[in-house]
Amino acid sequence: MPLTSIIDCHTHSTFSPDSAMSLKEGVIAAHAHGLGGLTFTDHIELAHPDTVTWKTPFDIKSRSQCIDELRQECCGAYNIKIFKGLELGFQPTIVERASTLIKQNDFDFVMLSTHVVDDIDLGGTPFYEGKTKKQAYKKYLDTIYESVSMFDDFDVVGHIGYACRYAPYPDKSLSHVDYQDELDAILTRVISKGKGIEVNTAGFRHNLGCPHPDFDILKRYKELGGTIITIGSDAHSTPRIGSQFEVVVQRLADLGFAHVTYFENRVPVFVKI
Repeated sequence: MPLTSIIDCHTHSTFSPDSAMSLKEGVIAAHAHGLGGLTFTDHIELAHPDTVTWKTPFDIKSRSQCIDELRQECCGAYNIKIFKGLELGFQPTIVERASTLIKQNDFDFVMLSTHVVDDIDLGGTPFYEGKTKKQAYKKYLDTIYESVSMFDDFDVVGHIGYACRYAPYPDKSLSHVDYQDELDAILTRVISKGKGIEVNTAGFRHNLGCPHPDFDILKRYKELGGTIITIGSDAHSTPRIGSQFEVVVQRLADLGFAHVTYFENRVPVFVKI
């Protein structure tokens, strides 16, 4: 399936402290993969427990200017779209600061993600210690529900199922059948707010055999009336741009989705698949 109209809506440049990919390298990689463009969703964590790595937000104005210059340089040469995004790490204490930050800047797209629960980073073992899988995943999903209930200035919820990447359990899967109440509450709230969800293909490279969220959750999202769905690689390096997009687009079509989405000036653009 051709990807020339598909935007990779979740990528990280060197403006994120955990990425080694320059803005231009990302654009060249997206073009090489045959994509229609990409959105740079560099991280902002306003209350992360790791205050060394996430001490201050990236320089938003500087990145905006760099992307403007890159558009001038590359859009014609590569016939590619470049968007200014943000991956906002949610915690209950950031709501007012985050709203102000978003209003003061020219983002095309804001993704709301949960990387921290109870002031513990999900990327390490401490969060899971002393918890069964059911307890850990329920707490994680309850935090996502809290995020979409407390915060309004976002476009999609990022990588539902992110906790599976780092969970120490033999079976890492997070399926709708096991967490129906929690997932339906999240998806219903998202839809009622006119927001969407992301399909994040990084689950494949974490050997989970599926994206975040899994396809059964995407099916349920459609059953509940969800239509806004972006695709993102969560790339922090060039080889990951557009990874597994062909597989995901085909599966979305098989589930009955007619479109995928990207955002420009905070407005959804629907691309037929």
